[in-house]
Amino acid sequence: MAPAVFDAIFGVGAMFCFLIGCLGNSVSLIYFLKCKGKLFRITQILYTYIAIVDLLTSGMMLPIAASSLSQRKPLLFSNSVFCNIHGFLWNITSRLSIFLVMVLSLTRTVFLTMPFKKLDKRAVLLSIVIYCVIQMAQAAIPYMANVVYSYEVYHVRCTWYIFDVSPSLAISHLLHVVLVVIPILIPIIPVTLSCIISTRVLFMTVRSPAAVSISARNTTVRGKHKRKATITIIAITMVYVVFNLPPSLTAITMLVDEKLMNWDRFYFFSNFQEVHCVALNACLNPIIYLMTMNQMKQFLISGFGNAKNHISAYVSSAHQDQNHNPHHAHRSRIQQMEYQEPRSLP
Repeated sequence: MAPAVFDAIFGVGAMFCFLIGCLGNSVSLIYFLKCKGKLFRITQILYTYIAIVDLLTSGMMLPIAASSLSQRKPLLFSNSVFCNIHGFLWNITSRLSIFLVMVLSLTRTVFLTMPFKKLDKRAVLLSIVIYCVIQMAQAAIPYMANVVYSYEVYHVRCTWYIFDVSPSLAISHLLHVVLVVIPILIPIIPVTLSCIISTRVLFMTVRSPAAVSISARNTTVRGKHKRKATITIIAITMVYVVFNLPPSLTAITMLVDEKLMNWDRFYFFSNFQEVHCVALNACLNPIIYLMTMNQMKQFLISGFGNAKNHISAYVSSAHQDQNHNPHHAHRSRIQQMEYQEPRSLP
């Protein structure tokens, strides 16, 4: 298949991720901001942060789609300021989303296995803030070494290479482990274990409600809501593992021998697993929310109903204003006189 065909496929895919991701995550963000009391406070906060990160990731797919559809020309990336901002935000959001999913999965597992243990909301928020600061510092490393983000045709986005800031091969490998392998690969381990534990508890709940804790039972309406919340988190973590495992394997492969990843041969694979996997993960999350959260469906239905009512009220008000307009009324009477049939003579 010709490279131009792959570029077109990637461009259309990136545009799809931009449209679906921005729309879905915008609706999700509005819902999570307004659903106070319907979700646990920590869960609501984590969902809100994930929606914000996914919205940023989806929005950053637009210039990637434009470049892919124009034979990988820089276009917007030719502006150095835009290029550096895009590369800086991409590094932060891609790693922060991994951490947020890990925290969401672990908090759910703690709730299922230790229902009477109260999680410290401040500690969870503090860990998110600290991790965000660390990732901002990591994304700013090129500026410390007088290296800026530059457009890379193989990734169709702005990035930087560790070899540009490291004086030796050994240091570059160490930086690769610290900055790439650990932030991407390590969270997969606790997320996978947490997903397995939550799935096991969920199946125990369905098969034998008496065999698990009271908080996880499926014998009440509240228990059914908790069961659906667990299914939502399991689905999110499974999608996360599926779409973040390929970049992790690529990072390990490059650590073993960078020559194995010939960018001329593996451009399309690299572009898909380093860019589109992240974007697909971001645009699939709101679809999972919609499929597993009945309250979100009701929120959308009520939102469409309210919008329809507002439009109908606006049209009705405009029609009434037009009828009460004296000029319009005088004009209508004139038109009626003009088109009135002449009376027959006696």
